[in-house]
Amino acid sequence: MNELIVTEVPVEETVGAVAELVKAGKVRHLGPSEASADTIRRAHAVHPLAAVRSEPSLFSQDLLTNGIKATLDELGIGLVAFSPLGRGFLTGAIHSVDDLAPDDARLGIVHRMR
Repeated sequence: MNELIVTEVPVEETVGAVAELVKAGKVRHLGPSEASADTIRRAHAVHPLAAVRSEPSLFSQDLLTNGIKATLDELGIGLVAFSPLGRGFLTGAIHSVDDLAPDDARLGIVHRMR
């Protein structure tokens, strides 16, 4: 399991259902994506989380200050980083905003940083 948290369903219910799949041998590990520190604690109390997916990068360092990384460390949960190279900006492939298509979601990052 590596999915975004569905806020309409209590995380305990979701993790409990996936934990049943672990017991049945159909899923090996649980790991939500973009979860808050509180949600991580609540989920981990139902079934041990293997990892949480989040975006640590030069553009997004929130998890270092909002309690998420501290919670992961405390509970022994791994961190799976997505977009660690700044969504491609730090790869050398993008030299200018003109290199992005007009509908490229990364334009929002560029506009935020201006």
